[in-house]
Amino acid sequence: MASFDCYGRAHVSKVSGGDTPGVSDPATFGEDLAGNFRDVVGIAARHCRDCADYHIAFCGRRVANPAAGISVDRGRIISIVAGLLAAKASHGDAIDVLIVGSADTGLLATAARAAFLAGPEVAGRVRYTVLDRCGTPLELCAAYGPRNGLDVSTHLVEVPDTDLSAAADVIVVHSLFRAVAKARHGALLALLARWLKADGRLVFSQSLRSAGEPPRRPQMVATLMDMIESGGLSLPEPYDVFIARLGRHVAAESVALSEYGTKGEMLALFAASPFTAIDVEEMGREATVGGSVVRRRRLIAVLKKLG
Repeated sequence: MASFDCYGRAHVSKVSGGDTPGVSDPATFGEDLAGNFRDVVGIAARHCRDCADYHIAFCGRRVANPAAGISVDRGRIISIVAGLLAAKASHGDAIDVLIVGSADTGLLATAARAAFLAGPEVAGRVRYTVLDRCGTPLELCAAYGPRNGLDVSTHLVEVPDTDLSAAADVIVVHSLFRAVAKARHGALLALLARWLKADGRLVFSQSLRSAGEPPRRPQMVATLMDMIESGGLSLPEPYDVFIARLGRHVAAESVALSEYGTKGEMLALFAASPFTAIDVEEMGREATVGGSVVRRRRLIAVLKKLG
């Protein structure tokens, strides 16, 4: 299967059943985080319009801490998606998993790990499609696919303003709604409903952030800075350039994003959408930021289409 990036280059993925040592490795799920960090500067130069600092800093953070960005809920998402895919085991058709929004290879690897745990009869039938507004994570995902024997296609889209057609058994979104204006969230849910098969499921994960909550990125890059200063990390660009990039990445967190503070706010959004929530849970963990202990919260929901 192939798709094309914004420069017309084909993203072709090899298909060999998905049961490879990479995806089966419980430590890496087949991700090459050091390789992503090494390559992302050149990839971002080809693709990023205004997001190079984000993608490069994110890849660096994940080398220092592989769970960065998905530490609270990765295990839960794997469990949910594995269960949804296992329910398709008795069907003989291909199973389509759609990932909408991706910072790097992390969410694709999470879905691939879930398929592996669902069993070989399932894993060998899963087709993955990754969508993003930037070609940088798409190129990383296009390389992850054949390296792990997966059927992966990528498409450059701006949601919710796209006419792309899709028919997915499972859709996974993780923090996507933070990057879309809140006034467009209803349109985005309507688009996701159009992309979902009648018996499909949307797996939705979103951080919950209260007003006045301290910024997160300073604490997030602290581990990375420690690794750099100790000489334990080889940088893909000159030190001064990368440090300046990290500074801009931290400062950009002050830019207004679309946040929800409570589970009730998220449930109200779902209630006004073409979906009904069949499972909703709030997860959290404690983190130290600026000497204070704060609780990081996420809402995870499984949604089905109305009717």
